[in-house]
Amino acid sequence: MSVLTSLTQGLRSLFGGSADAKTPADDETLTSMLAQRITILQSRLAAAKSSFAATKAPADPAPAAGADAAKANAAAAMAAEIEVLEGQLKSSKSWNTANFVELRLLDIIPDASVRPNLQATLQEGRVLDAGLPAGLLGTAEAILKDDSPNEAARRVVLRTIVEHVQWVETKKYRLRRLTTQIANMVLLWAMLSTFAFSMAILLPLLAHTFDRRAESDTATITAPKPASTILASAGSPLLSQATPSATGNPAPVGTPAAPKADIPLLERPFGLIWAFMFGIMGANLSILYFFRDRVSTMSIEEAEWNARGYVPATKLLIGGLGAVVVYFFLRSEIVTGLIAPKFADLGFWVQTARKTSDGFTVLPEQMLIPSAELAKLAVWSLIAGTSESFVPSVLRETEQKLSARAAKTAQ
Repeated sequence: MSVLTSLTQGLRSLFGGSADAKTPADDETLTSMLAQRITILQSRLAAAKSSFAATKAPADPAPAAGADAAKANAAAAMAAEIEVLEGQLKSSKSWNTANFVELRLLDIIPDASVRPNLQATLQEGRVLDAGLPAGLLGTAEAILKDDSPNEAARRVVLRTIVEHVQWVETKKYRLRRLTTQIANMVLLWAMLSTFAFSMAILLPLLAHTFDRRAESDTATITAPKPASTILASAGSPLLSQATPSATGNPAPVGTPAAPKADIPLLERPFGLIWAFMFGIMGANLSILYFFRDRVSTMSIEEAEWNARGYVPATKLLIGGLGAVVVYFFLRSEIVTGLIAPKFADLGFWVQTARKTSDGFTVLPEQMLIPSAELAKLAVWSLIAGTSESFVPSVLRETEQKLSARAAKTAQ
């Protein structure tokens, strides 16, 4: 299944499809298995039909032969029902129909075929893969060793085994479909959150670029003459960010003002936005880890719940809000020290590098490096988004410490 197909299915399940939208078809493996099962059932139905057709009612049964006539009539009824089952297999080729026909066939096969069918069923690969309970397997083996004509009990055991196998297979195929739906949903939300995270990174940088352009345009318009343009030194940006002095005199050539080295994030609420987005990315990691570790052990109820579109969205929102709580928790300076970020230094550092090629120095490149304080905030936000219990535990421990400190102060 391609990534585009996965995203398409994820979008359909997220925003809902049309009323006449068709459900996704089974993959080639399930389709071939269903075709094989239908072929086997058709063969068994044909064999049972031929055995019942061999018993014919006499043209003019005598009263003494009433038992034989009743037996022949029952055989004719069974043969008619087999024809109905064959029609169902041809008209509706589905797993539910195949399972129904298989169970009904066990009820109508002759008594002489029950023991051979039970022996063959215990050796089938699908029965071995299903893993019969120890009690049921022991009962089947014991009843096969019993030579008494107890075909009714053998038929019940045979039907119980087939029902167990059908339930295991149905659960496996349903879980397979649900896990595929969950994978599509996780992939969709991962790409959406990554896109939003990229936008959160680009917005402050674009805003800073536009601010620099606006400042440069203003400086160019208000400059009294071209001689007042300040050239940068070898280690500075090409356009100085220094504003004109109060007297309007230009700075001396060769001594430009020190360029601004960082892009602060406190001028706009980008610090809060970054914390929220890092929390979402942490929640995204948590969802991916959960899916990787639990996909093979999920119950049907758990898979049904996680396959709903709003479940991963809720987890992402919880992660982002948890990071916002941590942001204000750190901003209040209740926790201080090396691990707590200094919000005054929250931003990017601009590092200028020059490249030399064949003896020629090309234009300098400016690299943006997150400050150490921004990295600390990112780590806190990632932890808050990854662990749903992190924020409540931090708030609870802080409350306990503050209560203990207040009690000591009161004493």
